[in-house]
Amino acid sequence: MLDILSKILDQLNSSVIILLGILFAAFWGAFKIGALKEKFSQHDDRLDKFDTLSDRVIKIETKVDLIYMRMNPDKAFAPGSPLALTPKGRELAGAIRAQTLFEKYKERLVARLDSRSLDNAYDIQSAAMSVSRYDLLKMMDAEDLNTVKNTAFAHGLLLDDITGILGIFLRDEMLAQRGISVAEVDNHQLQPA
Repeated sequence: MLDILSKILDQLNSSVIILLGILFAAFWGAFKIGALKEKFSQHDDRLDKFDTLSDRVIKIETKVDLIYMRMNPDKAFAPGSPLALTPKGRELAGAIRAQTLFEKYKERLVARLDSRSLDNAYDIQSAAMSVSRYDLLKMMDAEDLNTVKNTAFAHGLLLDDITGILGIFLRDEMLAQRGISVAEVDNHQLQPA
């Protein structure tokens, strides 16, 4: 057997062996690249499904928040268009010195909203509530954060209930900057035909 292989190798010159090696390497490389493309394709599909799931979770979260706001007897703000502070909300605003807190963090909060393209009152309100919920607590210094947490604890509320008060202040500021009156936001009367 070795004699046969030896004679075959003698008959073939070295360039043919190198060519066969290159062809084998090219075939192997193409096979591996195809396998990687398939793997990345599957990951792209999974990421698309994750994005869809993320959108669904946001919708569910929004609906649960609306149910919570309607059912909570001690709500700080009432659901509607636009959101408005309840008597309890005005009491809480006084307890946390909401106007002072808002003025302290207003520049950074407004900058967070200015980075987004907000074309109407609904988008402004949604973004203001989102910024107050997710970004405000990270901005606060320890003293302000403790004041907000202690107030929420004393009244048996969630932090979102307290930060939502500042979200309403932020919404009003953004509406005023864009020349939209808060009173005109809820104009649902039908115009006569």
